[in-house]
Amino acid sequence: MPRLPLSSGWSAAESRPRRPPPLHLAAVPVEGLKHRRPIVLHCWQEEIALGEHPELFVRGLVHSDGWRGTNRVRGANGSPYAYPRYQFSNRSADIRRLFVQACDAVGVETRRMNEWTVSVARRESVARLDEFVGLKS
Repeated sequence: MPRLPLSSGWSAAESRPRRPPPLHLAAVPVEGLKHRRPIVLHCWQEEIALGEHPELFVRGLVHSDGWRGTNRVRGANGSPYAYPRYQFSNRSADIRRLFVQACDAVGVETRRMNEWTVSVARRESVARLDEFVGLKS
């Protein structure tokens, strides 16, 4: 850096204005409970998550807020019956809606299980999710 002469014989380093901080694309903090805040994807995010790569989007949602396990019930004749299923649970209605939309995009049938949980239990749909969800890491 060039030095500027001072009247007293000392020199000082040339100073330049600082660059502005980098632009962050993260969400702006909003007041209120997390599960009550609106979750809205920008057009480019929706195009990627629901259009170009819905399998990866579903996989990420299942790995973060989902579960694959065995449902054990009694059949009509009283005999035990077990089948694999996926469950996705999130208090945010917007997140659940995005999960259902992404499942629709990959041909997976979902059903609302309760207020916060979406279930995937049909044999064909479970097999489809098994193709790309994989084990949680």
